[in-house]
Amino acid sequence: MISTASKHSQRLELHDAYLANLTSNILGDFDPKYETDLFSLHIQTRSYIDTSEVFELCDDEDYGIFKVKVNFGVRWSRNSEVEEPEMDICAIIEGLFVAEYLVKEQVEQSILDEFAFIHVITDVWPYWRELLTSQCSRMHLTGVKLPHRPKG
Repeated sequence: MISTASKHSQRLELHDAYLANLTSNILGDFDPKYETDLFSLHIQTRSYIDTSEVFELCDDEDYGIFKVKVNFGVRWSRNSEVEEPEMDICAIIEGLFVAEYLVKEQVEQSILDEFAFIHVITDVWPYWRELLTSQCSRMHLTGVKLPHRPKG
């Protein structure tokens, strides 16, 4: 069955995707360049929609902008069951991306929310993947392999 958001996706066109914030830290005395067993570290990832909003443009324009903020993150730990942020985390890379879509005609907020949930992470994923790969290389963090498309 095709979702309502998918039916209306032709009304939305990805206009821009850009990085709004980047945090990357090596924590404590961890030094990935000299770590003897970097591949034994546990890697946890996350991605989620943070916020979304619609901007109506001037009256003479026939479209608006649907702006969605997406958080991505990866952390390395020595323990696979780390729940508390301060416990045994070795490194963190987090990025906040903004995806802007041209809204070609009026779309209900509920449909925009569903669209964001279904499509936006997939649309922004290549930008996150490239950034993470580059940042890991600069920080001497190896072993992160992200799929070409997010799971889900």
